[in-house]
Amino acid sequence: MAQLTDGSIEILSRDDGSILSQIAAGNSSKPILLNQPSVVRIHGTRAMVSEFERQGNDLIVHMRDGSVKHYQQFFFDDVDGDHSELVFDDGVNPP
Repeated sequence: MAQLTDGSIEILSRDDGSILSQIAAGNSSKPILLNQPSVVRIHGTRAMVSEFERQGNDLIVHMRDGSVKHYQQFFFDDVDGDHSELVFDDGVNPP
């Protein structure tokens, strides 16, 4: 289980809330493909992010620790109009 504010990330299915993947904090080696509408949950606060960037349908999140998270197809809407969401979980205020 991730520490509450360590910057680790979980990709959850918007359909049923199941965990699709987990990414350790600071791990920025390759893009993360979102192949369905997902909830990207960052264990931490908004203050951990220095910049958000959009490139086409991709979301690129620049973290203050220097790591970069690249979410492919983040802004893509499926046939029902569902799309991915980004939430922060600081362990105190539920997302």
